[in-house]
Amino acid sequence: MGLTEAPNRMIAVIQATSHRFGGFDLAIVVFCALLLLGTELFFARRQKNAEVYFVAGRNRSPLLAGVSLFAALFTIIAYIGIPGEVVQHGPVLVLGSLAALPFSYFVISRHLIPAFMRLPITSGYELLETRLGRPVRVTASITFICVRLVWMALVIYAASKVLVSVTGCDLKWLPLIAAGIGLIATLYTLAGGIEAVMTTAVLQFGLLLLGAILTISLITLYAGGLGVWWPRQAPGHWMPQPFFSADPAVRLTVVGTFISYFISTLCAGGSDQVAIQRYLTTRDAAAARRAVMFGHMSVGVVMLSLGFVGAALLGYFTLHPELLPPGKTLAQAGDGLFPYFLGHGLPPGVSGLVVAGLLRQAGGRGVSQQTIEGLPSGVHRGQGQHLFQARAPGRPAGRVGIERERRAQQIGLGVSARLLSIRRLCQQM
Repeated sequence: MGLTEAPNRMIAVIQATSHRFGGFDLAIVVFCALLLLGTELFFARRQKNAEVYFVAGRNRSPLLAGVSLFAALFTIIAYIGIPGEVVQHGPVLVLGSLAALPFSYFVISRHLIPAFMRLPITSGYELLETRLGRPVRVTASITFICVRLVWMALVIYAASKVLVSVTGCDLKWLPLIAAGIGLIATLYTLAGGIEAVMTTAVLQFGLLLLGAILTISLITLYAGGLGVWWPRQAPGHWMPQPFFSADPAVRLTVVGTFISYFISTLCAGGSDQVAIQRYLTTRDAAAARRAVMFGHMSVGVVMLSLGFVGAALLGYFTLHPELLPPGKTLAQAGDGLFPYFLGHGLPPGVSGLVVAGLLRQAGGRGVSQQTIEGLPSGVHRGQGQHLFQARAPGRPAGRVGIERERRAQQIGLGVSARLLSIRRLCQQM
């Protein structure tokens, strides 16, 4: 099939399969939410102490810990932004990032994991207290909490805007959607523990990967073959992205992307409590290394898939630009094309599954929730006494005391992040 015949075939197939996000999709989202809630309640009944809640008894599967590591650090912003980057600017970001993954894996697994797994700790901040004293640990923990509060607010803010685009609802519902995501995440946080986080992360990984694979497959079907939509030359709106340049005006280079992603992955995997907590759920250093490997593999698979999604969307809308969102061009609508296709190009029910994955990733047991889950472990055992004075210094804490302290911390942190995101949304309306 030639390029001139492809658009007509695309129109016919799109008219037969495309739809607006409707009642069946909403029913799928509700079903997935109830399934997740059931999982939370199941694991909540197995919580015996803080050790089980924070590090799952230190006997979890490396595969489970690795997929959870991906889910904890891979945000909805990246899921939507990577295809948009390819559409609007080119594949350099994807290629440079993929090239950095083996190097960050080597440094984290060979040089950092042994230090984390040597002692029976529940957070990386206990290492700081051991080496540098309590004031340094308190300072580092408070810094982590502040950074993560802003980060969670940004994730919820972006997720709310994406969901409005996918579902096609009015912008006036933005603050309510943000509040709903926050409520779901905070409620889920009060149950389950880290074991439930890692278990449901497998579902999130599958749903997000499903959305990417289905997008590529359907565009191939619409176009009449992979060779029809595959870009044969760089579009005119792509900016130059050389291998290396010392010119600060150049937006992106392969070398710069490699260095940037290597450093950011190293910092996240070597200092972020959300990541360290996953390592500590495994049995020993060898198992933690395998968890890091599976985490890096998950990132690589999803990132490569999203790169292909971006190429597919570019070919899809290049063949038929009138299918673009009203008033948009490929040079303007990069980040909005993937959500637009998820809401309009996927068959009924499939859109609901993908939206459920996005909701789970943004709130319910996803990035936002897993961050709330990890925050109390940064102040647990020592700092909690210093900040909250829930019990006398040196006095052993019973299960009830630890549970009350943890729940109070999680509710307070969760509500704070939600208020920040809703405030930002209200300012833009």
